[in-house]
Amino acid sequence: MKKLLNDRRLAAGVLAVAVLVFTPLGAKLSLQRAVNKVQRGLAVEEYISDSVNAARNLVTLGSSLGLDVETDTLRDYMTACEKLGDNASPKALAQANRDLASAFEDLRSAIAGQELSERDAESLELYTNAFTGPQAAIGRESYNEDVDKFMTGTYDKFPASLIGSLLGVDPPEYFN
Repeated sequence: MKKLLNDRRLAAGVLAVAVLVFTPLGAKLSLQRAVNKVQRGLAVEEYISDSVNAARNLVTLGSSLGLDVETDTLRDYMTACEKLGDNASPKALAQANRDLASAFEDLRSAIAGQELSERDAESLELYTNAFTGPQAAIGRESYNEDVDKFMTGTYDKFPASLIGSLLGVDPPEYFN
């Protein structure tokens, strides 16, 4: 009888330890999966790729006009965008896109300030439209709203807020 009682106490102790260890671990993994799901909802890579392609065409036009400083700057930002890869954070994607857009506008303005042939002027308009389309789509992206909903609906509420802060689950990054 004593042995059975000791076995039950041992089993209860093992069960209590298992619950204390694995419940927080499971909660952490569950919250991390939810954060990752929100971050996978950011779908701007294709738009950035389309913007890089339009920028590539503008670089060709700028090079033909001898605008080396502006074309080299835009080339650098295009390369940075292409090197980001699939696991880039939303913050890194947003910064790369801002840099690309700024360099694109600098080169576009420099080209527009040149005396252009009719063909070059048409190309400039075409490349500008090809760039602004994907940029407008990025502006309509609802990712930041999804992050807000997740933060107020899940991450900032108990117990997720406690799990996140105690167990090191960072909230999803904003695209900004």
